[in-house]
Amino acid sequence: MQIPAAFAAVVIIWSSTQLAIQLKNMAASRATLLTLITPVLALLLGHALNNERVGIEVWFGTGMILAGLMSHEWGDILLKRFAQRSKTSDED
Repeated sequence: MQIPAAFAAVVIIWSSTQLAIQLKNMAASRATLLTLITPVLALLLGHALNNERVGIEVWFGTGMILAGLMSHEWGDILLKRFAQRSKTSDED
């Protein structure tokens, strides 16, 4: 089943507009991370929608990219929680 070209064009224009709006309100350090998530999303879409074969090395690399993005996004929060827990356990 092919997607009609007009529908695809509308989706591309809408998503590009939304991306431009989001990038305008985003810090530069966060915006550059989008270049890392793009190949991961392309890989997942290709695997899910086109039944592309993906080797174990690629899955491992994908996991490493996602782990790096998660540590960048939530690393400070996790470090603060870990510091609080270790401080509490030292007092006991």
